[in-house]
Amino acid sequence: MKIQSWLAAASLCILSASSNAGVIYEWQAVNEETPRGITLVLEFDEATVNSGAFSFNLADYSGSRKRPQGLLSLRYTFAAEYGDGVMDYSYRNGFEGEYGEYGLLELHVNFGTDGLLDGTIYANDSEHHVGMESSGSLFTIFSANSDAGMGAGTGCSWDSGSECGGATGYLRQTGTTPPLPAAEVPEPGSLALFGFGLLAALRARRRSR
Repeated sequence: MKIQSWLAAASLCILSASSNAGVIYEWQAVNEETPRGITLVLEFDEATVNSGAFSFNLADYSGSRKRPQGLLSLRYTFAAEYGDGVMDYSYRNGFEGEYGEYGLLELHVNFGTDGLLDGTIYANDSEHHVGMESSGSLFTIFSANSDAGMGAGTGCSWDSGSECGGATGYLRQTGTTPPLPAAEVPEPGSLALFGFGLLAALRARRRSR
């Protein structure tokens, strides 16, 4: 195989691993039911969105490092009575909170051609949880609560022992993100060094013959 073919193949392999952009879906409420004022942002890789569906059930309570490929990140926020009222999850780090990476994440969703999600979503990082399911593309929150207390802005209260629920809305595609953080994308100089190294190795092999 010629050196040009080697370099082309190597470049395609490296670039294909870094060419998958993230696709963002965000919660957009359509009523004033509880919990009010929440945000939910999901980021999936482009290949997963193009596949049309995503289904995964992750239980990290056992300390498992297995995480769903396809879901890049999840961020849920609300007005908390104590603490920051944030649930963060990423494919690289799992859940990030008071209890480390332990949590429960269940998603069974479809990606509509209209830019809307439908299905079922439940996330619990051992401190906060939120669950929602859809009828068509319209999601209804059936459970939301937190050890930090759902603040007055959400219309809920942990002390009352009641679960927040009733808010309806859509999870709508709102944009895309760059394929990968800059630190993980091979720089042109790296590809050039790889090519020079491969060329030198082939020349040395040819001379030995």
